[in-house]
Amino acid sequence: MRRRSVSALALQVLVPALLGVVGCSAGNDKSGGTLLTDAGPGGGGDDSGTGFNPGGDDGGLQGVDVVTPEGGGTTGGGCVSADDCDGDGYTAAQGDCDDHDKTINPEAYDFPGDNVDNDCDGTKDNPVPNCTGSGSQTAALDYARTLDLCPQRATTKTGRPFDPIVSAQWANVGGMQASPKQIGRKATFGDNAARNGADLVGMSTGVLGDPDPRGSANSAIYGGLFPPQIADPCSTLPLNATDCASVNNGTGGTATANDYAELKLTVKVPSNANGMSFDFSFFSSEFNEFWNSQFNDTFFALVTTQQIKGANVAKDAKGRAITVNSGYFQLCPAPPGPSGLDPAKTGGLVNCVGQPTDPTKKILGSLHGTGFAGDLLSPPSSNDTTPGTVDPSKTYVYGGGSGWLTSQFGVTPGEQMVIRFIIFDAGDEVLDSAVILDNVTWQKAPPAVVTGSVDRPPS
Repeated sequence: MRRRSVSALALQVLVPALLGVVGCSAGNDKSGGTLLTDAGPGGGGDDSGTGFNPGGDDGGLQGVDVVTPEGGGTTGGGCVSADDCDGDGYTAAQGDCDDHDKTINPEAYDFPGDNVDNDCDGTKDNPVPNCTGSGSQTAALDYARTLDLCPQRATTKTGRPFDPIVSAQWANVGGMQASPKQIGRKATFGDNAARNGADLVGMSTGVLGDPDPRGSANSAIYGGLFPPQIADPCSTLPLNATDCASVNNGTGGTATANDYAELKLTVKVPSNANGMSFDFSFFSSEFNEFWNSQFNDTFFALVTTQQIKGANVAKDAKGRAITVNSGYFQLCPAPPGPSGLDPAKTGGLVNCVGQPTDPTKKILGSLHGTGFAGDLLSPPSSNDTTPGTVDPSKTYVYGGGSGWLTSQFGVTPGEQMVIRFIIFDAGDEVLDSAVILDNVTWQKAPPAVVTGSVDRPPS
C-alpha cells in the first residue's frame, strides 16, 4: 500500500484554516471575523484588550484552548497572568478574580442573588446596600451615604474600598444655595419611613418638617433677608424644552426659581452596572388652589451620562416633572373633595386616592404628619385667608403629594455620571413643597427605557 504524506507547506495552510473553523477566540475581533491569538511573545489576544473569551464555547462553536508558553504563566487563550486579559483595568495580581470577564473586578457591585463574587472580595452576594455617614445634618457626603451610595467591600488599586461617590456638594446656582433649615436626614417624614436603611433625605422650599408649610415664612430660612432669585431657571440650570415647560405649565412664560436647593453628586458607576434607580415622594401645599396654573413648585432629578444629556428622570408618563400638575400627584382627598370646594379646581382631584384616609393602605406612602394634609389643618393655616391670595368664599384642599415613586434609567458601566436633585419654588417664595429621597440602587440589566421611566415601587 502506498502511504500519503502531507508536506510542511500544506500544514502551514491547513492548520490556521482548521482553527478558523472551530472558532478559537482570544479576544474581540472588531472586524467581526474569526480572531486567532497573537503570535508574539507572551500571547495577549486582541490588542484592544476587551471582550476576551478564554478559548471556550464561542457563540455555539466548539472552542479550542490556545496555550502560549512564552512570557511566563498563562491564564489560557493566549493571555498571560501579568496581562489585563479582559480590559477592565485590573490584572489578577491587582485583585481581578476572573480576568476573562470585564464585569468581575474590585470595582464591580456584588449583586445579590446571582451566585457570583462580582467584586472579588472572596464572598458571593454580599454588597453594602446601605450606610449612614457621619451623622452630620449639613455635609453633602453624608446625604449621599443616606441615599445608599456606599463604599463597598473589595479593595481597589488605590488600596481603598470602591466608593461610587467622586464628589458631593450643595450646589450654588445663581447665588442660591440650600439653607440648613431646608434639608434633613430623618428616619421618617411624617408616617413615611425610610425605604432602605435607617434614614431618608428630605429637601424643602421652606423649613423641612414645618407643620404648616402653607404659612411658613420665607424669613425663617434666610434670617429675615430677602433671598436672591434665579430669574430664568430654564437657561440657568439649564433645562431642556420639555423640562422647562414643567416649570411654567406650558404657558411659555418665564417663572423665577426661589428657595432653591440642589444636592449635586458625581458618581462612578460600578463596572457591571447598567442601570440606576431611586425612590422619591413629592409634597406640595400649592395643591389644589394652584392646580393647572403657572405656579409650580418643582422637583427635578437632572442626569448627565453618556446616554442622557442633562435631562430630568423624575417625571410622569407624559414626560412632565413632578409638580401639582403631574399625573402622579395622587395623595389627596378623593373626588368630589370637601364641601364647597372651588369648582374650578375640582379637576385636580381626579386621580386622588383619598389620603389621609388612604384606601390603598399606605402602599403609596402617607400625608399624615407631614404638614401637607391640607384640608385637615386645625386651626387653618395662617395663609388660608390672606387677602389677594385666597378668595375667602372659596374652599381649597391646601396640600397633597405624589406618593412613593421609583425612577430608573440607564448608565454605562464604569462611567462617571452626574445626578442633580433639585427643588425650588416657582414664581414666588410662599406655599412650600418638599421631596423625600432614598434607596439609590444599581441594576445589573439595562432598563427598558434608558432615558428614564417612573413607576410605583413595591409596597
